Order: sequence, then C-alpha cells, then structure tokens
Amino acid sequence: AGLAEFDKLPGQVIAATQRHGRQHLLWSVAIAALATLMLGIGWGFVLRLVRQWRAAMERGNEQLKLQTVQLEESNLNLDHQVVLRTVELTGKIAEIIQSEARLRGSEAQYRRLFEAAKDGILILNAETGVIEDVNPFLTELLGFTREQFLQKKVWELGFFKNLIANHEKFEELKRDEYVRYEDLPLEATDGRRIDVEFVSNVYEVNGARVIQCNVRNMTERKRNERELKQLHRRHELILNSVAEGIHGIDLQGNITFENLASEKMLGWENDDLVGRPAHALMHHSHADGSPYPVEECRIYATLRDGVSRHVNDEVFWRKDGTSFPVEYVTAPKRDESGAIRGAVVTFTDITEKKLLEAKFLRSQRMESLGSLAGGIAHDLNNALAPILMSAELLKQVIKDPNPGVGRIIDTIHSSAERGAGMVKQILTFARGSAGERGVVQPKHLIQEMIGLTRHSFPKTIQIRADVPSNIWTLLGNPTQLHQILLNLCVNARDAMPAGGTLTLAAGNVRLKATDTGLSPDAKPGPYMMLAVTDTGTGMTPEVRARLFEAFFTTKEPGKGTGLGLSTVRNIAKEHGGFLTVDSEAGKGTTFKVYLPAQPGAAAVVAAVARPALPTGSGELILVVDDEASIRSIATQTLEAYGYRVVTANDGAQAVGVCAQHLTSLQLLITDMDMPFMDGKKTIRAIRTLLPRLPVIASSGSDAESNPAVLKELDVQAFLRKPFSTDDLIRMVHETLREKGFNLSQTL
Repeated sequence: AGLAEFDKLPGQVIAATQRHGRQHLLWSVAIAALATLMLGIGWGFVLRLVRQWRAAMERGNEQLKLQTVQLEESNLNLDHQVVLRTVELTGKIAEIIQSEARLRGSEAQYRRLFEAAKDGILILNAETGVIEDVNPFLTELLGFTREQFLQKKVWELGFFKNLIANHEKFEELKRDEYVRYEDLPLEATDGRRIDVEFVSNVYEVNGARVIQCNVRNMTERKRNERELKQLHRRHELILNSVAEGIHGIDLQGNITFENLASEKMLGWENDDLVGRPAHALMHHSHADGSPYPVEECRIYATLRDGVSRHVNDEVFWRKDGTSFPVEYVTAPKRDESGAIRGAVVTFTDITEKKLLEAKFLRSQRMESLGSLAGGIAHDLNNALAPILMSAELLKQVIKDPNPGVGRIIDTIHSSAERGAGMVKQILTFARGSAGERGVVQPKHLIQEMIGLTRHSFPKTIQIRADVPSNIWTLLGNPTQLHQILLNLCVNARDAMPAGGTLTLAAGNVRLKATDTGLSPDAKPGPYMMLAVTDTGTGMTPEVRARLFEAFFTTKEPGKGTGLGLSTVRNIAKEHGGFLTVDSEAGKGTTFKVYLPAQPGAAAVVAAVARPALPTGSGELILVVDDEASIRSIATQTLEAYGYRVVTANDGAQAVGVCAQHLTSLQLLITDMDMPFMDGKKTIRAIRTLLPRLPVIASSGSDAESNPAVLKELDVQAFLRKPFSTDDLIRMVHETLREKGFNLSQTL
C-alpha cells in the first residue's frame, strides 16, 4: 500500500504542479527528496512521514483552494477593471481620431476660406516677420506671384513700406498686437492705385505666435463713398435751392434736418433746431395765440397713422415770436419694411398768397360793384335825363324870370349835371376806364370845392384857399380831379370832429432827377401840385402803412367804405401823377397830389357862345323808351324844336307804331336796355320794315355803347343818358343831315 501510494506520488506531484503551477514546485521537489530518503531509512518510517506530510498537504491544499478561489475572484475583478479601462481608452482613442478628423476638416475649411477669401491675407512669423503664407486674392490684387511673397520679410516688400517700414515698426506691431490703416494707397505692378484697409492681429497657432494681415480692397467702397457724398451734396444743393421750407422729424417729433429756406422763414439756425421738438418751437399756437395741443397737431397725426396731409389754414411761429400763415404738406418716412420712422414737412409762407387772395376778392367785389353800378347808373341816368331837359325847357318857357327863379333853375340844372357826373365817375372807377380828358384849370376846381365845403361842412371848420394866379393847367378829367379833392376834403373833415382848419392849396413844381425819391412813380418834369391840409388827429405809422389799401378804414361801421384814398391814388396814377402824405398822430395831415402840368397851355375860362340850336322841318321821329318821363320830356323837347314825335314804351309796341307810319317815319331813337324786347331786337325788327331808317341808340349804361355792336346794327349815333336838350337836338339834326335822309330812302 505504501509503495502503491508512493508510486502515485509522481502523478500527484505532476497534477499538483499542473494545478498550482510554480507555487507548488518546491513541494514536488520535497516529495521526491523524501522518497529518496525513504529508500535509505525504511518504509515504515517513511510511510508515517508520508501520511503526516499528506495530512499537512491536504490542509495546505484546503488553504490553497481557498487562496485559489480568492485569487480567481481577484483575477475576475482585475479582468473587469482591465475591460473598463480598455473601453475608456478606446473611447478616448475614438475622440482623438474624431478630433484629428475635425482638425483636418477645419484646416481644409480654413484653407478653402483662405484661398477663396475676398480680402487679401498675409501670414507672418511673429518673431522674424517672414511671410509664411499669402492667399490668391492678394497676389491677384497686386499682380505678384505667391513666390514673390513667401520667405520674405514684410518690410522688404515695397508696397508695404508705409505700413511696416522697418524692424522697429514691426516690434511695435508685435507689442501692440494690433494695427489698422483705413486709407492706405497701394500700387499694383501695372501702376494701378488701389485704396485698401489694412488690419493686423497677433495670435498663437500650435504654440507659435503668428501675425495675420488682412488687406481689404476699398477702391469700390471709396468710389461709392465719393458718389454718395456727391449725391448728398446734390441733394443738399436741391434742398437749399428750393423756395419751400423743408424739415424732417423723427417719431418723437424732434427735428432731424432743415434746409436754408426753413432757416430763413423761421429765423433759427440749423444747429438750434436739430434735435429739438418741432411742435414746441414753431407750431405751438394757433393764429390767434391760443394753445395748439400736440394731440391735435396734424403733423404728429402723420407720425401715428402714416397718412400724408395737405394743410393751408395754420401758422408757424418764428424765433422772434411772430407768426406767418403757411401751407404745408406732411408725408411719412418709412424704412425697408414699411414701418414709419418719421415724417418730412414741406411748407411755404403764404403771406403774399393771402394778400393776393384778398386783392382778388376785392377785385371780384369791385367787379360786382361795377355790375351793380352799371344797373344803378342806368336807372339814375333815366331819372336825371328828364331833370336836365326840364330845367332847360323851363328857361325857354319862362320868359325873363326873376333872379330868384333863374337861380333855382340853374341850381336844378347844375345839380343834375353834377349827379350825372358822379354817376359817370362811379362807372369810371368801377370799370377802370379813364374817361374823357381836357385842359383843366386847377383854380376853378378849388374854387368850386371851397363853395361846396363851406355850405356842407360844419361851421367849426375854417376853410382856406391858397392858389397862385399863375398856376399851370393840366390835361385831365374834371370829374375825376373833382373826386380827388372831394375825397381828401371829406377825410380831412372826419379827422377834425372838434373843428379845425382845412386848407386847399395849389402850386407849380418842377421835379429834378434828385426829387424822384418822393415816390416810385415820380419822374422829372413840370407838375401841378394840389395840397389838402387839416389840423386834425393825424395818423399813426401803422395806419399810414395801410392807408391806400382798398376797403381799409379807421372809421366806424357805416361811416366809411375804405375806397376814398385808393380811388385818389388810382386817379392820380391814371393821370401820370402820384400822391404823398405827411402825417403825425395829433399834429394833422397833409396830402399832396402831383399831376403832370402844361406850363404853356391855358384853360378856357369863359364858355364860348355856341350857335343857336337848329330846328326841324316837321320830320317824324319814333321815340322808344320804357321810362314814361323820358318819353314825355323828349317829346316836348323835339316838338319845341320843330319835329313831330310818336312814342312807344317797348320794342313790340315800337314795331306796331312803325308799321302804322311806314311812309312818313324818318328817324328812330330807342333805349337799348328795355325789358322783354331790348333795343337790339327792336332795331332788327324795325329794319325788316324800313331797312334804311337812321337810328340813334340811347342808354345810361356803358355796356350798351360797344362800338362793334353798334356797327353791326348800323346805328348812326349813340346818345348817352342823361342827355341835355343841346345833346339831343344837335344829334338829331346831325344824324338826319349826315344820312342825307329823305322819305324815299326809308323804303
């Protein structure tokens, strides 16, 4: 058994060795040595020893198994950690690979950008200044090859000599790490001048410091800037050359710009306005001075709703606190998206326009007055004509009247003539016609005005005359000159409510070239000067400034029309003269009227005796007029001078009367302004019966005296109402004589 067990020892040693490896190798050697010893000592002892050793081995094996299990567990833990570390390292390796791929992609992208950049790029070694890289844009821009750049120091390149002229400048660049040139001219190989922007930065790449220089071609930009400046100058020139004021405002209502016209109209300098609120400066109040709330401002309304507005009923205020009427247009300013960013206001001072409108309205009023005056004049002339002819007939009827009756008849006649003259003057003023003119003796005008004023003005006003005996005559319209004196005298009377002295004077004046400062209308030459002086209230400078405006008056409503002085000035101008005024508040007024004189002419003082009025031979005359008084007095007058008369009160009746007297009718006198069938229709109708019947047309209105119309009607004469006996009889006689009329010619 011992040998059997001994025989198994080598196998056990081998198995143990296989199980435990090198750790049990010593045990195997010990067993072999023991076996050798047993051969020499004895098997019994050896067997005991073996059993003991086996027991010890078994105990050792148990411990060894336990250690083996612990070692296997430790190996498992170690394998797990190895796996985890391997995974971790694998991830890091993958990240490194990805980073390297990204870096290569970034480098490729950078290279593409570098190669495709539209700016020139230079890469310099920050320590040596040697050019390490250059992109194609810069080489093409300057006309150099890549090789001409590389491995050269930047200050060795001539076109950069103004940038980094020497090593000292390069050191300065390294220290500051930034340099910028905005307007740098470079010269290409073909001599072209290129404006560039040059920017350099210092940074690190892979632990090494490099300098990147960016060169941007600014030629196109500079050209655009120059064009933009030129465009801005043109716009500024246009803005400053227009007569309208223009300014811009932002969304807060602050002024952003203004043109020269705006500065002049508002009295502000550009720097005083820009950045300040427009409404508070120039638009804060209405014309009457009442506040204009910004919420109601139509300019600000455009900022809110973007709607353009045209306004012509507001005022702007100047820096000095005065206002002026404006017409303005406000339009919104929008950006590319259409959002409102402000407004532009274009305005015009319409003071002159308002004055022109007022003059136009006055002109229309005068035109209306002219039309009204024409109608009134016709009626007044119809009323005055019988008075004139009746007074003349009375002188003939009443033989050797007593002086009192004769004076009454003369007064009636002169008053009617004066009334006719006044009506004519109204028409002359309203229609602007000059009227008939002749040689006028100023002494007679003043004497007549003295007589009129002494009888009609208050007794508290003393009236004086100062007229030299050698006063020059003038060529003018007596009625209009009488109107000048009358208007000035009436104004003088009204200026002396408590009484005073009214002086009418005349004088001869020769104006020299140095005297033309009296008036813009003054010219060198001989003048007759009429002066009207009062000791009344005088005038303030404000009143004098508006003195000759039509319809301007300082009198109470109903006591003045405001036409008196404007009429005086207009008449003076029509006569080639002018008017001056000298007045001071509380010290009276003197008006002087200068009219071109005729030193060598003389007015007819005494009326030349006219030949006796011719008489008729029983010629039959048809008188047509819608006024019964005119028909009656005309009939009496014509019959008194040997004519036969038939009458009609309108055109239809006139045609019937004509038909009854076809073989005897020799003259037609017809009013041109009649109801139903007027004078023109009457003449045409009667001409169908008597084609060659002579015609005298009559009217109190100038509108009916149109020569073209009278010629078309073949009218032989026009008798203006009111007419005198002398006018009527002589015109009838001359018409019949000039026509060479006889009865056979009427058929």
